[in-house]
Amino acid sequence: MFEKIIQRLASTNDYSEDLILKVEDICNYWSSISDSTSSKLKEIVEKYQYENLKNIRRDDSQTTHLEFWKDIGIFSLSPALEDHDIDDDFMLFIEDFHGKINFSNVNEIEDEELDIYYELLDRLFYTWISFLWQECDGSRSGIPTCTVENNSIRMFYFNDFLFDNISSFHNEWFDKRIDGTAFNRKLAPEEIFARTNRNIKRANKTINWIFERDHEHIELTINNNVTSIKNSDQSEEEVLHEPNTNYDNSHEVAAKYFIERSNELINDNWKLKEKK
Repeated sequence: MFEKIIQRLASTNDYSEDLILKVEDICNYWSSISDSTSSKLKEIVEKYQYENLKNIRRDDSQTTHLEFWKDIGIFSLSPALEDHDIDDDFMLFIEDFHGKINFSNVNEIEDEELDIYYELLDRLFYTWISFLWQECDGSRSGIPTCTVENNSIRMFYFNDFLFDNISSFHNEWFDKRIDGTAFNRKLAPEEIFARTNRNIKRANKTINWIFERDHEHIELTINNNVTSIKNSDQSEEEVLHEPNTNYDNSHEVAAKYFIERSNELINDNWKLKEKK
């Protein structure tokens, strides 16, 4: 499932050969445990149906968020409804890869590339587990489902494959069954990977997404809080949205608009990929 993503990363020439080889070995390991991980995920999805929450959560709890807990820099997961309610039946149902891989390349990643390496691992890990969750029909549980790192507010939601408050499921706290996905179709791994980019809500970063359908393509861009679009038959970009920069949360408003337009295209059967 990682082949197209790895090929794209290698083709950019933005990463060293050592980094690409390390990442490829780790992705191969995750692929090798996909079947067993999917089996566990199916059991978890079945257990954490919205209607069954009343039988699982504490009497004084009304939480509806299923959280998968992990540590920063560690790639294992354990499900919980709240921070002190780790599910013993599925604790560490995904174990960290460290010590489990015989790397084909023994060279260490250079210090100046370490931050990039760990950011890529995060993105690939979330892509992998999100894709498996999607394939297991995780959305049918009817509840917001996310990861939580180190008891922090940094969350990645499987329901729409987005981080933190950019996800429309971040503030879904009503005690009711919800439509567990933002999409009317399943996304390919490379589409999910594009959405794991945390730069979406950073005003000083540029995100370029390409959407393809039939023989047409659309380029959607966010830069300095401005969202613009260019169709394959246009020579100039068209500005779609400029938030009021007098508001402190203008970057969040801009990011949510960018995502809203992206979701519309995806649900209209345009295929998403990151621009090189």
